[in-house]
Amino acid sequence: MDKTRAQEICRDIAKDMENDATAFDGKPFTGRTVAEYFGNHGAAIAALAGIVAKLCAEDKDTFEVDVDGMVTPPLP
Repeated sequence: MDKTRAQEICRDIAKDMENDATAFDGKPFTGRTVAEYFGNHGAAIAALAGIVAKLCAEDKDTFEVDVDGMVTPPLP
């Protein structure tokens, strides 16, 4: 994965999370609202995990990911 593209995706995710925080602020605490908010965050986490996995796969000799998802050595 192109690191520039990965950075662009990370910026997009950060902006989406900022927009969600604004959009959900003050909404009633209902099951539907909570499910939508958590769903949005789950999608963001999945996208970030995909980026990390692709970056690690491209450089197998340098990085290892343990069962807890920790990257060794830390990504630059």
